[in-house]
Amino acid sequence: MQTVAAQQMRCDTLRASVPFAQGFSTVTAESTRLALDRFADRLRTLCGDADGRVVSIEVEGWASPEGVHRRNGRLSEARARNVARYLAECTGFSDAHFAIEGRGIDWARLETAVAEDDRVPAREAVLHVLRETPVWIFTDGRVTDGRKRQLGMLRGGRPYEYMAERIFPDLRRVDICAVVRADREFSSLDGCTGDAPCGSLDMASSLVSVQKGCPGSLATDTTGTGRDESIGQQVRCSEPDDDVRPALSDGAAAEGFVAASEGVATAGTSSPTAGIVTHGAESAQLSSAETPSVLREPRWALKTNLLYDALLIPNIGIEYRFARRWSASVDYMHAWWSCDEKHRYWRCYGGEVLVRRYFGDRPFAGHHVGLYGMALTYDFEFGGKGRQSDGFGYGGGVEYGYSLPVGRRLNIDFSIGLGYFGGRYKEYVPMDGCYVWQSTRRQHWFGPTRAEVSLVWILGGDRRSTKGGAR
Repeated sequence: MQTVAAQQMRCDTLRASVPFAQGFSTVTAESTRLALDRFADRLRTLCGDADGRVVSIEVEGWASPEGVHRRNGRLSEARARNVARYLAECTGFSDAHFAIEGRGIDWARLETAVAEDDRVPAREAVLHVLRETPVWIFTDGRVTDGRKRQLGMLRGGRPYEYMAERIFPDLRRVDICAVVRADREFSSLDGCTGDAPCGSLDMASSLVSVQKGCPGSLATDTTGTGRDESIGQQVRCSEPDDDVRPALSDGAAAEGFVAASEGVATAGTSSPTAGIVTHGAESAQLSSAETPSVLREPRWALKTNLLYDALLIPNIGIEYRFARRWSASVDYMHAWWSCDEKHRYWRCYGGEVLVRRYFGDRPFAGHHVGLYGMALTYDFEFGGKGRQSDGFGYGGGVEYGYSLPVGRRLNIDFSIGLGYFGGRYKEYVPMDGCYVWQSTRRQHWFGPTRAEVSLVWILGGDRRSTKGGAR
């Protein structure tokens, strides 16, 4: 009968974590390739030592919360698939050795990181949202709120911005866990003794550790915790048996690719180059050359001011987001109505430019402030004294408003501007079929110079309205 010590000495677990840049899934960074090359060399060494064989290589991809939820799921899966493909090419292992899972957003690690960082603004409120708020909140079968939106709304978005800069980069990664088993004792590697777990090894921004003993077996888990004591983290590798199998851990199989709150989990198998094991209804076949952007947010919007429309002044504007919370827009108006017999003129054309700063967590939505400038010419007369601009009038000021989402791609924008409007104008009166000039004056007006109730149509991107919509 084999002794417990002998059983423990014939199984090694190799674990690694490979970071990725935001929005990228391909193994292109030199540091990432070097880390995976070293991992593959270490794995081949374990396999060559004592005639060892790989029982399973589990590859899990993760993403950070920015961008669209379902695309983050596909992005995490693409990361895991590309890492598995690279390892398969380096090691020559067969498809049966790999198990891939795209886990989506790593909410658990985010919660842990926030709990350990006392510099996170409003940390207790952030932890409350992470622990108590579901990923999606449904009302009458429609998405009306969610965890990420509530995080973005906290304290004007300051906690979210802090996490995006300091914590989110650690969530964009692929975790690898390989189990190697042999019929005889492994020799010690890199100075590790045969009767103690090896420590961790830092390889080009990735963490690699070797653990003696098979996780999940009674021979290894002498403490009853099921943990890798060398790094103090839960070992999620599957328990090896006599058959080579790409088994996933119970936790991975239960949680699946899509977040549990969505209630969706499906599985399928294929080769490493196409994704060996993928989970989730939203899985997609992404090529290794593809570099999908996580932040596919809308950049453009068309709008019309309903107040001007009501005054029979047709107008149109276009707005462009050049930064996360900043936009610039150009508006143009043109009305040229006249009835010469009744001496009625309603003529106005010109435009304005506007730079805005939004405070909401969604593009083109929420409170905003801005600076604007305008120039226009006009001619107004209603059967009596008329007023006509002498050249262009001009003005500018500051504005404040709120953009309210009313549909998936529709907002209603309310704003008012205070500032200055000036220029020269002529006063005239109709007389004997002619228009007689009376005087030329200069005006200087300080006060409200702009009012807007605009219908805004969001163009492109993946717009999600706070009123519900697709999951």
